[in-house]
Amino acid sequence: MPFSVNCFIADANDDIVSVDWVYTNADGAISNTHVLATPAGDFSVDEVSQATLVGWVEDQLGNTAEEFDAALANAKAQAEYQQGFKKYEREADETYAIPVVEEVPASTQEIEVEAEEPEATPY
Repeated sequence: MPFSVNCFIADANDDIVSVDWVYTNADGAISNTHVLATPAGDFSVDEVSQATLVGWVEDQLGNTAEEFDAALANAKAQAEYQQGFKKYEREADETYAIPVVEEVPASTQEIEVEAEEPEATPY
């Protein structure tokens, strides 16, 4: 199933009012939040399933799976095209060249590790 729902928002009456959905295929993923048209359906929050939520998304979104597939294919093609971009900078002799980037050997690179704050010990 290319669509999935990660989470939803329900109001004080437990009526589902919005869903965070994802459309995924081999080229990538598109995600967003969709505010449901009300009433979306008569389900208790405890009984709602992924299939029900996805059905609401598919019924209410203005886009088709084919349009999402085309958008993802286009985004993938653009990303692949842009990977070939090279930046040329002006040199001292007024010519342009790709700057030389010196790689730092892994053994001399600084690595930052976020340590957890120790818990206070009560006395």
